[in-house]
Amino acid sequence: MGEKSAFTGSTRLVVGAAAVTALTLAALVAAAPREAKASPAFAQQTGKQCGFCHGKPPALNAQGKKFKANGNKL
Repeated sequence: MGEKSAFTGSTRLVVGAAAVTALTLAALVAAAPREAKASPAFAQQTGKQCGFCHGKPPALNAQGKKFKANGNKL
């Protein structure tokens, strides 16, 4: 006959709900907006943070495009 599972029906439900909750929380943390930080090279060079050139990294804002077009110089 079939093998018995180590989990009962209600235990499976609780374990499944906990797994779904953990995965949902992990996805939310991974997708949460974070403050942009400057790359070490450009931060040292300019003294600015990433938000100076980036609106939503890696996309450049107008200031970032100007910085890039000027050979990465302010």
